[in-house]
Amino acid sequence: MDRVLRVALVAQWLLAAAGTAADLALAGQLPEALRRHAWDAGPTPPAWALAAGLAALALWLAGSVGLWLRSRPARALYAASLAALLAATPALGPVVSHPVASALYSACLLLQGATLALAYASPAAAAWGGARPATPPYDAASQPRLGLGTALFLAVLGALALVGLAAIAIAAWTGISVERAERAAADGRAFGKGTTEAGCLEKAERRVAPAPDEPDETHFPPSFVPLAPSFLDGCLETAGPTPGFCDGVPPPYEAGAEAWTERRCGDDESGACALLLLEVQEHCHRGDAAS
Repeated sequence: MDRVLRVALVAQWLLAAAGTAADLALAGQLPEALRRHAWDAGPTPPAWALAAGLAALALWLAGSVGLWLRSRPARALYAASLAALLAATPALGPVVSHPVASALYSACLLLQGATLALAYASPAAAAWGGARPATPPYDAASQPRLGLGTALFLAVLGALALVGLAAIAIAAWTGISVERAERAAADGRAFGKGTTEAGCLEKAERRVAPAPDEPDETHFPPSFVPLAPSFLDGCLETAGPTPGFCDGVPPPYEAGAEAWTERRCGDDESGACALLLLEVQEHCHRGDAAS
């Protein structure tokens, strides 16, 4: 039974890692509408929910490693981490996931339940002082113990796995970010063909601070505010001139440019206004804008 518990732990680690990799690698195969919901216009979870979810995930990793090492508080820590993940999930909002990733996550959840059952209601529970009567009685002292070399090997292996997953996630996120920026610029160029420079700026401002009557899919959620300059840049490429649009606009990064931005943006704390005005400055000083 001890061996079964350890196999379940290793299997759920592998399934969780495989699910994450599948989510990142297969995101491009999702239908366009789902991709836009997931990356461009999906709801942004509250910061506390993200923090709680990450903390619960860290507790799960610590608890599962503790179960492998037969640490006494590990069983309660593992159970608490699953309860915390369950509680935080509704606050994270709708999630778009590839079916392959969903299947892997579901298998991981099944193994997590099996692990709880093994840790609390099987002869292996004696390692934590809570065994059911077993025939023959479970003798924790007779079980093979993890040697120092094996423990160090597992620790290094786990660290390498986490670094590898982080590298995959960063690479995938970078690629997705570039794709989102290119799509935002293409949307801007299409919109700019029917408007002026001033119309482009107004539209970009509405996309980061939307009016109540605009459809949701035209907005950038707070976490994607940097996409607004890409939209504005593309829009200004194809828009018609606005008389006086560049009057008084200083070159970017020169003395006095920061004060000009502060006067124009007022009390804006999101950073969106400054990003858009920087795009205006670069546009006006490329030599292709009507002054």
